[in-house]
Amino acid sequence: MTRLFSSLTHYLRDGDQEDENNRRRRGSSSGIAAKDGTKTKGLSEEEVSQLLAQRPALLEAAWNLLQDKDWQPAVEKGSVRVLSQKSRHRTSGKAWRLETLVNLPADRMFEEVWDRVDQQPSWNPNLILSEVVARLSPDATILHNATAETAGGLIKARDFVTLCVRDRRSGVQFTGGAAIETALVPPETKRFVRGENFPGCIACLPVTSYSCTLVWIMDSDIKGWIPTGIIDSAMANVIAQLGQSIQQLASKILVKEKRTISIADDDKPSS
Repeated sequence: MTRLFSSLTHYLRDGDQEDENNRRRRGSSSGIAAKDGTKTKGLSEEEVSQLLAQRPALLEAAWNLLQDKDWQPAVEKGSVRVLSQKSRHRTSGKAWRLETLVNLPADRMFEEVWDRVDQQPSWNPNLILSEVVARLSPDATILHNATAETAGGLIKARDFVTLCVRDRRSGVQFTGGAAIETALVPPETKRFVRGENFPGCIACLPVTSYSCTLVWIMDSDIKGWIPTGIIDSAMANVIAQLGQSIQQLASKILVKEKRTISIADDDKPSS
């Protein structure tokens, strides 16, 4: 934990001074521009503007979560660590934090988190659906995803509709997001119980040129009358499995792209 937060301090110490060029490139994306890949069918310009107006607050919440040190260890399996803290948005339940060292460059890992989010069910066994239903700007999407049932069937399949945003600060790419209601994704009560995501974060922190620490923070109200103990036990296992799935994904990418990683050589001081 100490090593990670030392790394965080190194990369996040300038978090309050966002690069001006980056601010101009991302912070001003408040319109509908089909040329940049936006997809807003079914939404009025006013709705798009209202959703994009939430972006700064979601990013700030995510950035603060990333730097938060109030986490307690829950599970540790090799390079996968799961931590938790009491939810700050609910009277009961926990927020969860996954940390795992990945042998991929930070920007390459972030592509899987953002650019290929619709492919996550192919490597994350806990997801059965992940669909970008609207792309409000290059840095803001509406995501609909659904989880498989867990805890031996005690927790049925859930789905979530989330406004997701991204940014880069101090060399760190990260996402923020929280639940929204939209007519684009009406509840499917026969298939899913509609859950609610409170502010979360996914970040890829550079460690070397060829590796990063992936941090994934989530605080989800899955709804329903399920004892908190069952939910907490299931979530700890689900998030640990997510970390292992990310490791497996990274290994497959390395093989597929024929990358040669040599952390020792990368860490040698230049002469």
